[in-house]
Amino acid sequence: MPQNQYLFSMDSAVKPEPVALAIPAPAPAPLPPNHTPEHTDSEMEDDTDSEQYLDEIVAKVHDLLVLLRNSRAKEVERRRKQDRQLERARTRLRLLDSQIRNALRSAQPK
Repeated sequence: MPQNQYLFSMDSAVKPEPVALAIPAPAPAPLPPNHTPEHTDSEMEDDTDSEQYLDEIVAKVHDLLVLLRNSRAKEVERRRKQDRQLERARTRLRLLDSQIRNALRSAQPK
């Protein structure tokens, strides 16, 4: 059986539990004591360019969020206006319905 495979313990009545073989991960190679990270001018420019690029992306995302919020607010207002118009139409319909019923009652012979 390969060493990297999982072994399963069948002692559990509910379900098998994986038991991984303990294989330590290799340690990273140590850096030499005189090692200092150096940045060239072009690397610094790349960092500045990438920061500017990220700032532009963040600004565009912000603008899109503002547009989305405004669009949503306009849609909510449009729906409220539509609901008010619908309620007015229902009120007029109830009024006409009651007028028709009253007219029919008064027209019936007694």
